[in-house]
Amino acid sequence: MVLGGMCKEKRLEEASDMFEKTKEMSLVPTAVNYNTLFDGYCSKGDLEMAFRYRDEMIEPGIMPTVSIYNLLIHALFMEGKMVEADHLVKEMEDKGIVLDEITYNILINGYCRTGNATKAFDLHDEMFRGFTLPEGYIDH
Repeated sequence: MVLGGMCKEKRLEEASDMFEKTKEMSLVPTAVNYNTLFDGYCSKGDLEMAFRYRDEMIEPGIMPTVSIYNLLIHALFMEGKMVEADHLVKEMEDKGIVLDEITYNILINGYCRTGNATKAFDLHDEMFRGFTLPEGYIDH
């Protein structure tokens, strides 16, 4: 809770310090704790720190969640790093993490923004083949 509040207030250094102190006290961080930091650092545009925490969480065997990947992919698209975003999607698939409607929404919007409508439509079709309906989809 406190960690989340610090991140929302953009007090990321303090949040990171608190996070490190909890680890020093032999408390085991969870994917939720990491997700909170990812959200803060991705919102700030500090992908270096976000990826550092991603690597750190993988080391002891904590698997990044689809929501962590979504934050990273979105941040990469916001910085125009489509190739890196594609690599993360491949990593997700290799690890057996299923892309959800949020992932597809991020990817489709990202490719539309960069002028790659063909890739966006391909992803749209892929999403429907996987029976993942877009959020808010209404069938008339």
